[in-house]
Amino acid sequence: MKVLFASGDVGGARALLPVVLRCHEKACPFLVLRHGYIANEIRPEWESIHFEDEKSVPSIDDFIKKNDIGVLVFSSSVHDMLPLRIARRAQALEIPVIHILDNWTGYELRMKNDNKTMFQPYYYTVIDDLAYHEAVKSGVANTNLIITGQPALASLWDDYHKRKNQNSADEVKKIGFNPEKPLVTFISEPVEQDQGANDSCAYYRGYTEKTVLRIFCETLQSKTKELQVAILPHPRENAKELDDFWQTVRGNLEGGILKIEKGRNALFLADGIAGMASILLYEAWLLGKPVISLQPEIRLEALKMFQKREGVVFVDSSPTFKNKMNDWLRDIHRQRHYEPRQEIYLHKNAANEIYKLILNCMNTPQSNERKM
Repeated sequence: MKVLFASGDVGGARALLPVVLRCHEKACPFLVLRHGYIANEIRPEWESIHFEDEKSVPSIDDFIKKNDIGVLVFSSSVHDMLPLRIARRAQALEIPVIHILDNWTGYELRMKNDNKTMFQPYYYTVIDDLAYHEAVKSGVANTNLIITGQPALASLWDDYHKRKNQNSADEVKKIGFNPEKPLVTFISEPVEQDQGANDSCAYYRGYTEKTVLRIFCETLQSKTKELQVAILPHPRENAKELDDFWQTVRGNLEGGILKIEKGRNALFLADGIAGMASILLYEAWLLGKPVISLQPEIRLEALKMFQKREGVVFVDSSPTFKNKMNDWLRDIHRQRHYEPRQEIYLHKNAANEIYKLILNCMNTPQSNERKM
């Protein structure tokens, strides 16, 4: 009997990868579906498989039976339907399904974005208390919910300790920025692509990455001599198009598109982090960095998770943009040394907590009461 790991987009895949690694370390038989972002991250020593006919129900059933799948662990996506399709068929075949949520949004939507009734997995793992309560309000059965932390954040503590005593000036210079000038990083997201550009879109946020970046740059025009701006594209964004837009709104600001191997590395180099609802803002908050979440006219309640974080400057209306930005900028100039928050410890053992759930599923028939 094997564990099958399936994911689609970047965030979900990154949450899955540490759990896959834990299974490998524990010699637990598994397969990784070569689909979506995770296909590029599969290690040579991991057994993986490609699924040809992803839209055929009989084909999915045959795939599950042929490969002796005993547990499915999947992460959901905004657009990618395959992991959810497989999850529905696995559950129909009485195979336990574990869902890993990598963010604080779409608790319900992710479970029915294939236009079917809301899927209730055997276990629905979430990041923290906030995610737990928001998921319950969204209709996820609380008997299914487990707080495990986020596996992709498990290494944040180690990364912090590796870098806390390093002089980052040379690295800042290497990526094309001035090590003598405070660096603020704007974390972009494909908002327009995912939720639409205006009221005609059902899940329109009330803003897009373009409207936010424009106001962000306009507000910083009086600070052009005091700081520089790095723009970090999301992996699904077209960096060239984002750069073109940046050039039209930057005014007199110094900076540009940040080309860096790993998005997290940008957090260690920056003096302040700005963005919308990216999980990288949460990572920056865990590290103790000054964070501002810019979501003017936000309409989706689930995206207000940063409003409930002590120490995060949260903007939900255009009239407050400038004053809130000034509050954030004062934090940047006041703080030169950063200490991680206690919440960072929650994520250290996330992969192992989910591995325990896998073992529980393998040893407990789905029809039986859960054993915790």
